[in-house]
Amino acid sequence: MLFPSFPPLPPLLIILIGIFVFIPSIITLYYRWNLYQHLTTQANKIYQIINKRELELPPAIVQVLEQSFAESSQNLEQVNTAALIDQAYSQEQVLGLSCEQIEYFCRIFPNLLLAFGLIGTFIGITVNLGSLSHTIAKVKQRMLVN
Repeated sequence: MLFPSFPPLPPLLIILIGIFVFIPSIITLYYRWNLYQHLTTQANKIYQIINKRELELPPAIVQVLEQSFAESSQNLEQVNTAALIDQAYSQEQVLGLSCEQIEYFCRIFPNLLLAFGLIGTFIGITVNLGSLSHTIAKVKQRMLVN
């Protein structure tokens, strides 16, 4: 046994850790990796456009930006290009989710893990306080008998 002084973990605890920690962590890593791959591919294609290299088909985000800019420039004197880029980025899809949704989830996920850890700590302390008070009562009773 690796740690002989520690009791084994209950099977329910192992299942809950798997459900609330390991599986969401793997899903988060998968989505984050695919977002990174998507964005680096798009960036490489845009660098090729900037360096005047011909592409068979420009990235979808560039097409959306060109169309939005053309529509906006007809009606406005000055176009807020940062807003257009932000709008196009929020419409980009990776694995069925928008890039912003994946970024948001990956940003809040460590906080969720911290919250689960704190909840588990408080539950563990609460459960063990009952057994600790029972042990203290037994020790007091033995001291009184002796």
